[in-house]
Amino acid sequence: MSTLEIRNAVLAYAGHVVAKELSLSFVRPEVVSIIGPNGSGKSTLLKALGRLLVPTQGAVYLNGQNMQKLSVNATAKELSVLPQSAQAPGDMTIRDLAMCGRMPYQSALSAVGAEDARAVEKALKATGLLQMQHRRLDKLSGGERQRAWLAMAIAQEPKILLLDEPTTYLDIHYQLELMELVRRLHKELNITVIMVMHDLNHAARFSQRLIAVKNGKIMADGSVAEVFTKETLESLYDVSVEILDAGAGEFQQKVCFPYKAGKI
Repeated sequence: MSTLEIRNAVLAYAGHVVAKELSLSFVRPEVVSIIGPNGSGKSTLLKALGRLLVPTQGAVYLNGQNMQKLSVNATAKELSVLPQSAQAPGDMTIRDLAMCGRMPYQSALSAVGAEDARAVEKALKATGLLQMQHRRLDKLSGGERQRAWLAMAIAQEPKILLLDEPTTYLDIHYQLELMELVRRLHKELNITVIMVMHDLNHAARFSQRLIAVKNGKIMADGSVAEVFTKETLESLYDVSVEILDAGAGEFQQKVCFPYKAGKI
């Protein structure tokens, strides 16, 4: 198990402060969704947690150590980041992409070893891609492509997985397929998953913890029951909402229905 913490962080681009006074900790394997309106600082926060953005003040700590003092490879063996709209050459195969996840374990002159092959095969099995591992990326559907990128991230054998809007551009079928896969990977691999999510109902259904961000600050942080409320969501998004019960049995969940006042 790995821990991740951001303490008293100020995040900025080209001198423009996007978020400040950010402090969060992730100390046990769980699925966490970061929610909030566009421009609130969600993806910026995720980039800082994934070492893609260095705080101008404060720091991010991985297993109690300042991440900036760790080597890139040491960080990558603990933490994997899958950014939004990741790109790769279309003539790469699924297996080739998954093998890229083994780069932190290899030197410039080393060949692919048995341990690398084992990790890639495990990742392909976990994402349901083993039988199609030699297909080119440009021949895949959107859902299959997202699973291929997940396979690469899992091949790193991380303890923490960061995902930036993983369901973007996917239709409902593939959104549900991907979210079910993320939840299963969390359970089977006992890893922490931290996602930026726009779909509130997916966030509520597939997460154990929600972090609400607005104007670069943490507005709420807690269980789904604590954060997924009418009061919190209305304040977060500046719209009226109704929280409704949907489904039945094990598929029952709370869903958010947003509306403008006077137009329900």
